[in-house]
Amino acid sequence: MMSKRGQITIFIIIGIVIVFSVGFYLFLKAGGSLKAVAPEKAHPVKAFVQSCLDNLGEDGIRKIGATGGFITYPQEIDKNKRAYIPTGLDELKIPLWFYDGRSKIPSQAFIESQLSAYIDKNLKSCLGNFDIYKSQFNIEAQGPAEASSEMTDAGVSINLNYPLKVESKDGTQSLQIDKYNVIIPTRLKRTYDLAREIFERQLGQGFLENTVNDLIVLDEDIPDTDMSFSCTPQTWKASDVKAKLQRLVVANLPFIKLAGTKTTPFPDEYPYMKSHYLWEYSEKQFTDMRVAVKYNDDWPFTFVARPSSNGIMSSGPLQSSGLLAAFCTQISHFTYDVKFPVMFTVLDDETSTHQQYIFNFGMMFDMDHNLPNRQNQGISFFEPVATTSNDEFCSRVNQELTLNLWNNVSGFSDVLDANVTMICGRYTCDLGTSDYFSGQNAGIKKRVPSCSNAILQASKDNYETAQIFASTEVQKIVDLYMIPTKTITKISVLKHRSSVPEIERQLAVNEQVLITVSQENSTLSSFAVYPSEAPQEIKLLAGQDFNYDVNINLVRGDNLVGGYLGKWNPSWSQLQNANEIEFHVLEQYPPASDDLERAEFIDNLESYSKNISAPVMK
Repeated sequence: MMSKRGQITIFIIIGIVIVFSVGFYLFLKAGGSLKAVAPEKAHPVKAFVQSCLDNLGEDGIRKIGATGGFITYPQEIDKNKRAYIPTGLDELKIPLWFYDGRSKIPSQAFIESQLSAYIDKNLKSCLGNFDIYKSQFNIEAQGPAEASSEMTDAGVSINLNYPLKVESKDGTQSLQIDKYNVIIPTRLKRTYDLAREIFERQLGQGFLENTVNDLIVLDEDIPDTDMSFSCTPQTWKASDVKAKLQRLVVANLPFIKLAGTKTTPFPDEYPYMKSHYLWEYSEKQFTDMRVAVKYNDDWPFTFVARPSSNGIMSSGPLQSSGLLAAFCTQISHFTYDVKFPVMFTVLDDETSTHQQYIFNFGMMFDMDHNLPNRQNQGISFFEPVATTSNDEFCSRVNQELTLNLWNNVSGFSDVLDANVTMICGRYTCDLGTSDYFSGQNAGIKKRVPSCSNAILQASKDNYETAQIFASTEVQKIVDLYMIPTKTITKISVLKHRSSVPEIERQLAVNEQVLITVSQENSTLSSFAVYPSEAPQEIKLLAGQDFNYDVNINLVRGDNLVGGYLGKWNPSWSQLQNANEIEFHVLEQYPPASDDLERAEFIDNLESYSKNISAPVMK
């Protein structure tokens, strides 16, 4: 038998081997490579990079939460004061996920790309050229820094690919560091998921509009439908009714509670609040999250009462016969159009496993004739323009893919020289350009990485960028349809006064227009500002006739004073050779004497716009 001393010796040797193996594995996993080096001397450099990664990640995540998914704002938000809630700070806006009948929210991929871009932009400044380590190491960057972010249920994972060669000052030791990772214990994904659930349910159910309508019905100072026996008409100042309703909104919205979230139950002695302010919005449970609803009285509040005249709301005599004819009877029936921004705040309390986090998002409360106003029930998304490419992932090709690119107008698979990419999570792979590969079809045919939820995307000048979700593990042949486009880079605007719409005028020096042209059956939407020092363009669909929604705001200083709202039906024969679009807008003239008069004009802008020309192509 082996002696106990011999057994102990073997166990000690095995232990040393295990410790060395684990240490070697962790060293390689950390991004190091073996050279003549003492890795612990280079460790401060890696720790320093990761501390910057951690600090920038936390800062970026806070910015995303404060603004509802944005760090930098798309032009259609940044330049349009109707598209966000003002905070008093130019650098901080809370974009509205729903406004002017349109809904557009940041996708998860967009938020991840915003965070990654923020880190890429600010990493160099944080590192400070490694000045604090210049006395100890020679540090050479051997490639650009590329960050990628992923929102998970547990937190936000941030990976950084930044190849550094780190050498001791005497040149005897060196280390190659390539990869860095931090996990920030902030549940951005869960708060975003709850925010989206609330947004989609409010858009579909109109709970807020119904709640405010209840306030109107129950308040004796706000007339709705009533009958009284009197020979004298009852009158109300529309401005007084507006002010009362605004006060009610400010005071009552914070009482709203969402079932399935972390709330304090309403006391039994408040049965009305329990039945009207507890919103059974979804079957999903977020019992670890709090939600607050808010409107500030210094935010915009648009109010129109119907009927009213010169700011006065009045009851009218009831025309009757029989017994009632012997009495003076007054009847009132008023409806209201009300618009104001609402902010939802989702709060995730701190626990032992994650940090406290706040996620705000805004949407426009929109009530038309006392009913929720939903012109367009569809939801569109801000998507990332580009994500970080990863050569290691993209080189692991193991699936055969055939992607056919079709011209959606001609019906032929003949879209050549389109740039094709595959997005899988935080990775983007360049798949090359389309060509004829079978004698008949244009597209690509090649081996690609395995991805269960890939986005295949194709882009080409004079085509709308197209994309489709596909599983490269299952689907071997995918058809992607591309719509040809025509881009107009020259824009002009003429103004008409509502009193004499036949006369065309130039914009005043303090006036600006915000132009949105969207195609009703596609995701194509163009936004332009006029006049503007930056290049502007309007992209339209080509190859056949399409219908468009045109929404133009005429702004003088901070005031909306007119615009254009209507359908536009240009023919392809007109568009094909055009190089300029001349837009026409209507100015309220004489100018509105009060907010009510201005609101009534804007509310009827679509009807008034028929008195002036639709956009003209030249």
